[in-house]
Amino acid sequence: MQKEPLVSVVVTGLNEERGIEKCIHALVFDQTYRNYELTYVDGGSSDKTLDIVKYVVANAKRYGNSKTKIIIDKGSNPAKARNNGIKHSQGEIIAFIDADCVAPNFWLQLTVKKLSTAGEEVAGIGGPYLVPAGATKITKIIYEALNSFMGGGFLTVQFVQSSPKTMYVDAVPAGNSAYWKNVLQEVNFFNQDLRFCEDHDLGIRIKTKSNKKIIFDPELYVYHHSKVVNFSSLFKLMYNYGLGRVEAFFREKKLFSKTRMIPAAFIVVFASCLLLGFFFNVFLIIDLCLAFSYLLLVATSTIKVLLVKKDVDYVKVFPAYIVTHLAYGLGTLVGLAKGFPWFWRK
Repeated sequence: MQKEPLVSVVVTGLNEERGIEKCIHALVFDQTYRNYELTYVDGGSSDKTLDIVKYVVANAKRYGNSKTKIIIDKGSNPAKARNNGIKHSQGEIIAFIDADCVAPNFWLQLTVKKLSTAGEEVAGIGGPYLVPAGATKITKIIYEALNSFMGGGFLTVQFVQSSPKTMYVDAVPAGNSAYWKNVLQEVNFFNQDLRFCEDHDLGIRIKTKSNKKIIFDPELYVYHHSKVVNFSSLFKLMYNYGLGRVEAFFREKKLFSKTRMIPAAFIVVFASCLLLGFFFNVFLIIDLCLAFSYLLLVATSTIKVLLVKKDVDYVKVFPAYIVTHLAYGLGTLVGLAKGFPWFWRK
């Protein structure tokens, strides 16, 4: 029988006292796959995160599990923290999970099995973030909106919960992924200059430099204890996504996406027509047509969700779509405004 490869699990977090205990406990006590080591990299938490991690690790050592390291990397971004974890790892496979996620007990076992049998042309594998059963109704509704085509599901596999099959993708969410370490070394790990989109950048470099593939597999899910609990926190999340995507684009042009510019372009066109409408009535008519078309698309997508869920509360995906698009578009515009002077000076 082939020897099970050593897996190095890297967890990164910052001020995660709310969910870190469940995350670490699920890794050190619950996993059916046992040939692994765990490294927790903390970005300089000011709350009780580190105390909680140390407590769980101490308990694990009492039960004979001593393969856990804690690294303080104050001020690091996610890319730098993950690279730090890789450098302290001995495994053939490096698995990543974020501190606000909880892995089911089969996560490592299934990840190793699927990655090991995927073929030499596959460099990495990852899966989606699922909402835990105990999440609030509004969080489930927001995730449903993000998971749908209208909410951005056609752009990212991050929130996909119902894909019927595995597929080759450009990238998988870094917070639920695993790669062969030699491939990560070949492409020089994560780009530490990026505060956002470092997983997308890694996927592109793996595809172009190592000529290998990345698989998205819906069976390799983790439960994400999201901080998105209302429309206000959704706005903040999507605003930061838009801002971060543009910031990443200015540093790495390959991360530019015309499709991701649609919300910002719509806001600019709508606002411009509204302003011109004070002088020419035809532009007000154009704005009315734009607004009607957009709301019709949002309403159609909302109806589709309602028909699937058969729960009237899911009508709230309608405002969730609007908040998502508006926040992402505004974040994109602010990022462009901040970035252009730097871009041209460079």
